[in-house]
Amino acid sequence: MSLKTIADKLEAFASGIVSAAVEEAGELGGKLLAIAKEAAEETVEAVADGFEDLVDKIGEKATQLVTDLMADDSLSGLEKANLAATQLVEHAATNSITIAEQDVTALIKNAYLAVKSKIASL
Repeated sequence: MSLKTIADKLEAFASGIVSAAVEEAGELGGKLLAIAKEAAEETVEAVADGFEDLVDKIGEKATQLVTDLMADDSLSGLEKANLAATQLVEHAATNSITIAEQDVTALIKNAYLAVKSKIASL
């Protein structure tokens, strides 16, 4: 799940909740809308910062895992992605890094796209 998707979902949730509050409470709803909007913006910022920090910490390892597996013709693409994800989670755990499932997927996918792009540019 991309950061844009996460931000869009959070905004949609906030919009629905706040819209209902606005209908029920008038002026209070307007204040709630401002609070919810600010909270959503802070959440999106925190998620982006957290993912960027994760990339700094283990992005190189994710890229190395993907690169190592690209030449292995004995595995399917899905098997390679799953193996890279498993190894990345193990690497993170041994380095006391907590990593969410969707972050693992995003890191592996982005590492693959980066490696593929680099190879194409050669």
